[in-house]
Amino acid sequence: MCPGRFDEETIFGNVLDKPLKDIWHKSPNKARGAEDPHNLVNNRCPAKDGHAFPIGFYEKVMQRYQELTQK
Repeated sequence: MCPGRFDEETIFGNVLDKPLKDIWHKSPNKARGAEDPHNLVNNRCPAKDGHAFPIGFYEKVMQRYQELTQK
């Protein structure tokens, strides 16, 4: 569950009904990490994407990171 939102899109389960491990394994956040290794450390934030975080924010951060690590 995302603490910033309370809609069906961001609530993946209830730990009172099933183990957190099961919720995590079926969550879209885990899938994002499998598809893109950069997302293993940051699974983005649907509540902030396009609002507090401007469109292209993650790509710009990764581009800058790559620039800095190549020096």
